[in-house]
Amino acid sequence: MARYAAEYWMGYATLAETSENVVQTTVKFLQDESTFQRWSGLYQADRKWDNSPGPPRASRLYYACLGGPVAAAIGLLDEGADVNAQGGRYGNALQATSLGGHRKTVQLLLDKGADVNTQGGV
Repeated sequence: MARYAAEYWMGYATLAETSENVVQTTVKFLQDESTFQRWSGLYQADRKWDNSPGPPRASRLYYACLGGPVAAAIGLLDEGADVNAQGGRYGNALQATSLGGHRKTVQLLLDKGADVNTQGGV
C-alpha cells in the first residue's frame, strides 16, 4: 500500500491543485527532508522499474516537474528552488517536465530562467 501511495499521490495532487490547501500540503511534503527521503526510497518516477530506488537522485523541483503539478513547482520556486539544478535520469527539471508534456510547467520553468541549452540525461 505504501508503494502504491508513493507512486500515485502526485497524480491526485495534480488533479486537485486548484485547492490552495492541497498545493501547500504538496509543497510541504516535498520540502520536508524526512518525508522526501522516505517517499524517494519507495518510488521515483524516473526509476519506475526499481522496487528499491534508494535516496533521491535529483531535486524536489525535478520530481515535482516530472509529476506535472504546476502549482507545486511554483511553490518550490517561490521557496528558492534552483530552476537549473542537475540530477535525475533526465538531467534537470526542464527535461523531466518536457518529457511528460506538461506545457504549463515547461513555460513556468522557462519564465524562471531555465537554460534550454543545459544537457539532459539519458
